[in-house]
Amino acid sequence: MLHRSRPTVSFEFMAPRDETEVDVLERTIAALAGHAPDWVSVTYRQRTGEKTLELVTRIKRQYHIEAMAHLTCANTADRTRQILNWMEREGVANVLALRGDPPSSGEPFVPADRQLTHASDLIGLVRGSGYRFGIGAACSTEKHPESPSVEHEFRYMSLKVETGADFLRALPVSTSRSSRASCPCRAGAP
Repeated sequence: MLHRSRPTVSFEFMAPRDETEVDVLERTIAALAGHAPDWVSVTYRQRTGEKTLELVTRIKRQYHIEAMAHLTCANTADRTRQILNWMEREGVANVLALRGDPPSSGEPFVPADRQLTHASDLIGLVRGSGYRFGIGAACSTEKHPESPSVEHEFRYMSLKVETGADFLRALPVSTSRSSRASCPCRAGAP
């Protein structure tokens, strides 16, 4: 994904919440596949995590598009390793390591496992367990609402790179989930 000398085009798909959203998503993927994206990513929902994994595999096999699964701190370390093992068996090459969102807006994020409190912990788990995935991590175009300062935000971004992120993806902080923009950039780039 990172070894291209030209800009890349990608799409992010929200994992379906239930079966009623699957048909709409399938039609959307088929329509956007015609634009030949370089890669796509699929969000992770705690309640429907299996759908994310199935969707990533289906996109790779049916549409021949590189698909990257979001991986969050919503699971225990053991469950995360099970997910990573499954992804490895299915040929998924890249993951986007994220802390994850709280279940409801305004509530604090509560990790499922004290070993996985931050995205940097998740990146460390993936790297430290010997998996060979390309790992992306989020960076913010502005101060995250939970960060005390921009400097603090930058320290966490640097920590993600130091623990093994291969690239950073800018996710603007916004109250509208549909306003996300993707701007992959090499980790450590100026």
